[in-house]
Amino acid sequence: MMKTETPNVLHKAWFLLTVCTIFYSFFFQYGVKSVSGLMMVLCALLIACAVAHILVIDRGVLFKSNLRPILGFVFTAVISTIFTAKGLYGSSQSIRMIEYVLVGYSLYLLLSRYPQFINGIMWSFTISISLTSFFVVTRGVVSTSAGGIGLGTLNINTMSSYILLAFFSAFYLLLQKLGKLQSVLLIFMNCICMVALVAGASRRGFVVGVIFILFSIFFALIPAISKKKSYKRFVWSFVFIVIIGLISYFAFDYIMNNTSLGIRLMGINNAGDSLRERYQNFAISAFIEHPIFGIGLGGVEYNMGAYSHSLYYETLACTGVFSGVFLGYGIIKYLLDMLKQKKWYVLEDNNKFESVISLSIVFLFSIILTGIAVVMIYELYFYIVMSIIAIIITNHSNMTKDISDLNDF
Repeated sequence: MMKTETPNVLHKAWFLLTVCTIFYSFFFQYGVKSVSGLMMVLCALLIACAVAHILVIDRGVLFKSNLRPILGFVFTAVISTIFTAKGLYGSSQSIRMIEYVLVGYSLYLLLSRYPQFINGIMWSFTISISLTSFFVVTRGVVSTSAGGIGLGTLNINTMSSYILLAFFSAFYLLLQKLGKLQSVLLIFMNCICMVALVAGASRRGFVVGVIFILFSIFFALIPAISKKKSYKRFVWSFVFIVIIGLISYFAFDYIMNNTSLGIRLMGINNAGDSLRERYQNFAISAFIEHPIFGIGLGGVEYNMGAYSHSLYYETLACTGVFSGVFLGYGIIKYLLDMLKQKKWYVLEDNNKFESVISLSIVFLFSIILTGIAVVMIYELYFYIVMSIIAIIITNHSNMTKDISDLNDF
């Protein structure tokens, strides 16, 4: 197995600070109170921890990371914005993206050195987002012709992305063979998140969430439970299909006729679609006129009053091919790396690690689908998610190397 280092006081403080940032970012600022400037302070402290580690522990040598494509995307996007943006409309987005990608790098650096902290980080995601989901369910969301607005300043499409991370974190922890009480708690929190997803009335968020759950159970959880035994896999698959069928039978009619989500799924209260089409038509025009460097970060919002409501339209219009190629390369590289690791674990008959990689592949695929309706590149969430995927790839690459060395020995 992969060797792990013993954390010192600095790294334990770094971990606790990361947990605090997660809870503030995903729960406290929406469910309790937003404190002006606190997010910036927390991010600055995390970046300072990473810098201190590099200077003191790594002695100034930058750690080679799988996060390099995302770092390249952000810094080239910022550089191109400086030369292409008219006025200062890209400055706030540039500062925010640099801050968030460095926080993502801080998380990557911490978990690559101390993988024993990963479960704690996953618990933090699950609990904090479940608390936010609980407040969404109990307080409700503001309903408009375009759907739900969310909790406070939290857009419901962004909220659905958070819930996707909560699902992934909970499933990841379930694959770690926890105790029965912890497993029940994780399932309960996932149920709260699912109810919040319905209450929020995000059509795309609901569809992506359901796809993630179904694919994760079929390709990760059931194989992990059945342990390569075909008859067990068949039984669990049959039981799961029956349960899904019963839930669909009793819940479908209620959702379609008694919830805002059902109304939107039937094509009613979809005024936001026409606005989204306007923003995205402008984004296409901007890309055609400026295909190489784009019009600068925040350019769609500056000209149209709102973002393009899509990761892909926003990237092409605002950063062009020059920066977008880094993002596309990073996503494709992550998928190929995980597929390679999955194949290796299949050959080694390592059921647990194969299931973790399968879950991660489904998660990244779901993020790709989420990008159709959510911009994400201006949010901390996106860089945290990319860091988590990158660290899973890195740590499992180290594991496969260690196992290969043992086999050679």
